[in-house]
Amino acid sequence: ITVADYDIIVIDYSRDGTEDQKYTSGETDFMRTQGTPRDIIAYLSIGEAEDYRFYFDPAWVAVLGNQPGDDAPCWLGRTNPDWKGNYKVQYWSESWQITILAYLDKIIDAGFDGVYLDIIDGYEYWADSDNQEGFSITANLAASRMIDLVKHIAYHSRVTRGKADFLIIPQNGEGILEYDSGDYLQTINGIGIEDLFYDE
Repeated sequence: ITVADYDIIVIDYSRDGTEDQKYTSGETDFMRTQGTPRDIIAYLSIGEAEDYRFYFDPAWVAVLGNQPGDDAPCWLGRTNPDWKGNYKVQYWSESWQITILAYLDKIIDAGFDGVYLDIIDGYEYWADSDNQEGFSITANLAASRMIDLVKHIAYHSRVTRGKADFLIIPQNGEGILEYDSGDYLQTINGIGIEDLFYDE
């Protein structure tokens, strides 16, 4: 990383996703200032919960079927069959948003310059009547709630935490712009799109 000639580098806030291996502000500053000046951006999934993160309790997940059990919080949805250990979340839940902001604080405290927000397109899941969650909401409502969460993240980092230039970069989910009154586009600093030129 220290010799790579890139303006932006996106990494996890931890070497292996755990608290024990999280980067320090000294380490992110070293990565930022060695060679070409660059922004160091932290990956942050806001549309799915990951079972190796500090906030996840293994007791939430039933042994059989690997789905949320009786002890799981109300916002935890079904497992993502394409990504083991990831679970859909009701991202509009106040409890989940408190969790995300606590995660964001760790990222800010570690000296990152912004966040790379994953599973923005999670709004499509909750608008799908075949999602097997037992309920769905309209695409307009699902998209609006995701936009509100992204705005909340931006406000917390830029205003509450005083990081006025904190970068907000969503990954995928560009279809959300169809439901945007302009707030979302004015909030974000860029967008990352997977498989734009190559499939898989």
